[in-house]
Amino acid sequence: MKKLITVASVCLVAFGMGTGAVMARDFAHADENKDGKVSWTEAFGDTPTLTEVLFKAADENHDGSLDEAEYGLLFGLGGCAVK
Repeated sequence: MKKLITVASVCLVAFGMGTGAVMARDFAHADENKDGKVSWTEAFGDTPTLTEVLFKAADENHDGSLDEAEYGLLFGLGGCAVK
């Protein structure tokens, strides 16, 4: 729950600062090398307005990449993604 609040707070701040136009795509598209996780490079390449702060906030297990659930958390929040 704390992680969700942190990610939501960062999303709201980013949205308020005019950087909230994060264009999210699905996990399979973002996972370019099909290894089952999305690295910072893959995520930023897929979503150039993504911030490293948001990426790290979504990386719940702190392994430097996002699994499908973490990626869903990142882009599943209303207001964090403009589709």
